[in-house]
Amino acid sequence: MQTDPAAAHSATEQRSNALSGFEQRLLARTRDLGCPAGSEIVVGFSGGADSLALAAALCRVAGKTGLAVRLAHVDHALRASSGEEQDQARRLATRLEVPFHGLRVRGDCQTRHPGVGLEEAARRERYQALSDLVSERGAALLALAHHATDQAETVLLHLLRGAGLAGVTGMAERSTLPVPWWGRREAPTELTIWRPLLSESRHEVRRYAASLARLGLAPISDPSNAELGPRRNRLRHQALPLLEQIAPGAIAALARHGRLVAEDEALLTALASAALREATLPGGGLAVTAVTRQPLALRRRIVRAWLRDRTAVDAISADRTEAVLGLLRPGEGGRRIEVGEGWVVSGRGNRLDVVLELAR
Repeated sequence: MQTDPAAAHSATEQRSNALSGFEQRLLARTRDLGCPAGSEIVVGFSGGADSLALAAALCRVAGKTGLAVRLAHVDHALRASSGEEQDQARRLATRLEVPFHGLRVRGDCQTRHPGVGLEEAARRERYQALSDLVSERGAALLALAHHATDQAETVLLHLLRGAGLAGVTGMAERSTLPVPWWGRREAPTELTIWRPLLSESRHEVRRYAASLARLGLAPISDPSNAELGPRRNRLRHQALPLLEQIAPGAIAALARHGRLVAEDEALLTALASAALREATLPGGGLAVTAVTRQPLALRRRIVRAWLRDRTAVDAISADRTEAVLGLLRPGEGGRRIEVGEGWVVSGRGNRLDVVLELAR
């Protein structure tokens, strides 16, 4: 029996057009977004294995939902090779036949963000550049390639900081971020962030990225990811592998834990927001008696939310929160608590106020 060459070619073409399991799961999440046809998605694209997997898979499935994909690479100008890495990212975008934006921030970013480390300063600049592009394009959202292992790292990192439920929830698949979240010199833009790979393991993402080699798509290697200086890198390369040896499935369990506590945190946050509105005084001060009548768990959230609203401090540490709570006790008026980046909380009578005392 002879095989029809045309039929054989058609079958081969159908197999090549069939979506992989990874792509099918991404297609389902893309449809769940509910974005109108013609909407644009900007992908934060480093060109590394994770963002390459997301970009390539989105290019495969976006046409089935009527969405357009656009890649954006941010050059922080922190390494001599960063310009070449952006050129490599541009070439990957060309092979994917998708629009590309090469964004660049000045290399002295830390001087523009006093009081924070280089990693956080670069993160602020990166999100500002991406947020500006999303707004400029009128895009629906920014897609990022964080996966389940990144989620586990985030949960563990926040646990080590004593961040409470707010930190342990980790990252949400879809969320909004005010940019800038630091400073109060301008009205922030609400940036919608989508992380469709949060349920995928690093192994699954990297396996898909490796499969792209047949298309001539090889990820860019970032040497900074192998450095053991940053705490997150040490967790990634040392702590998490050890936890997997001690308790197989630890990474998945940490990521699952983050999802499970998210609902509890959402309820407590809503209760704290309502209590904060009642406790806020004219001029932005905080009424001590209104806060102290709340349960301790809500008091902490009220204080953190108040400080986030009134200051430029990105993350209020647990010890600073407890120190401010100490000002709520009778007889503690007149004390002053530094909460970071030049912001100081003081108490007098039934009122707490926070002021900036360090020139920025």
